[in-house]
Amino acid sequence: MAGYDLDNTRYIPQASTMPQGHLLWSSDENYLVGESRPVVVDDTLYVGSHFKFIALDTDTGEEVWKKDMRGLINSTPAIAEDNIYFSDTDQRIYSLDRHTGEPKWIYKTEAPNRGSAAVHNGIVFMGSGDRHMYALDAATGKRLWRFKAGSVLYNPPALNDGVLYFLSEANLYSVNYRTGQSRMNFRVGRGISVFDAPVVAHGLVYMVSDWGILTAKAGIREIPARWSIERMWRILWVKGFPVPDPPPQQGFNWRFSTRERRTFIRSAPAVTPEAFFVGDDGGFLYARDAKDATELWTVRVDDQIKSSPVVVNDAIYFGTKAGTLYALDRYSGRELWSTSLGAPIEIPPSYADGKLFVRTSDGRIHAVE
Repeated sequence: MAGYDLDNTRYIPQASTMPQGHLLWSSDENYLVGESRPVVVDDTLYVGSHFKFIALDTDTGEEVWKKDMRGLINSTPAIAEDNIYFSDTDQRIYSLDRHTGEPKWIYKTEAPNRGSAAVHNGIVFMGSGDRHMYALDAATGKRLWRFKAGSVLYNPPALNDGVLYFLSEANLYSVNYRTGQSRMNFRVGRGISVFDAPVVAHGLVYMVSDWGILTAKAGIREIPARWSIERMWRILWVKGFPVPDPPPQQGFNWRFSTRERRTFIRSAPAVTPEAFFVGDDGGFLYARDAKDATELWTVRVDDQIKSSPVVVNDAIYFGTKAGTLYALDRYSGRELWSTSLGAPIEIPPSYADGKLFVRTSDGRIHAVE
C-alpha cells in the first residue's frame, strides 16, 4: 500500500538486502504521467498513469502488461492477494487481477478521485473527491458503508486497532472500520495537507498541518457536545469576557514547526520505534523523538525535500527537487550515498527486494539497487 503498512509508517524493518545507489534501469522520458507511486509484489511493479495502468518487470523495466483506463490515475495502488485496488479521475474505483490486468469490479463515485486505498479483512477503504470515505467489499465491490466528510478526501486512510483515520482539508476523522460510525472529529481549522496520509504510531496520529507536523491522540472518542461548548467558550474569551482560558481541543498532543527557519513541511513523516523523519522546502531533514519531538539530529541537503522519506532497516531514503536520491544513516544523519537521477523527485521512493523504485518529474521511473 501507499504507506507500506496500515499505519502508513513508511518503515520497513528486517529487509535482507539494502540498495547501494547503483542505477539498474530507467524508463523513457514521459513514460508516466500523474502522481501514482509504484507498488511491488513478486518481482512485478504496478503503477498508474494517464489513461493506463501498467505492470513492469522489476529486474528489467519491461512491460508485463498494460491496461487502458478511462482517466488519469494519481492513486497509488493497494494490492491484496491477487487483486489491485486504485481510483481515477473518471469517478471510479477499480479492482483488477494483478496477473492479467483484467477488471474484477468497478465502483462509480460521484466526483473525480485521486485517493489511494487501504485494504484489511476483506474491505477496501478509499476516500473520494465526492467528500465520502467508502468501505467496499474487496471481492465484489459492494458498498458496505460510506461516511460523509467536510471536504474532499484525497489521501489514503490509516487503520489501527479497529479505527480508521482519514484527513479532509480541515479535519481528522476517526470511525469504526466495520461500521463507519464516527468516533472523533478533530478540528484543525486550516493547513492540512489533503494529499498526505495520517500516520499512526506510539498512540499518536501524525499529520501535516499548517506546514508543520501536528499530533493528536489516537483511539479517543469525542465527548458529545464538547466541541460546541468549547467553541462558544473560545468566542467569549477572544471577546474579552471574564472567563478562564479555554482548554486545548480534546485529543491535541503537540506540534512540530519549522517556522523559525522560515521553511515549510509539505509531506508526511516516516515513523520508526524511536523517531519520526521529515523534510522541508529549505532542504533540511529532521529526526525527532517520536513521542515528544525532542531533537535527535538535523541535516541539510542540496535542495527542497517535497516528499516523504522511507526508512529501511537503518537507512533513510528520500529525494530532492535537484533530482538527488539520498541514503542517510537513521541514527546519526550521516550520508551513506547519493546519486543524481537528473530531474526533481517529488514522489516518495518505493522499496522492494533490495531495490528503490523512484519516479522523477520528467515522467521516468528508475530502479536503483
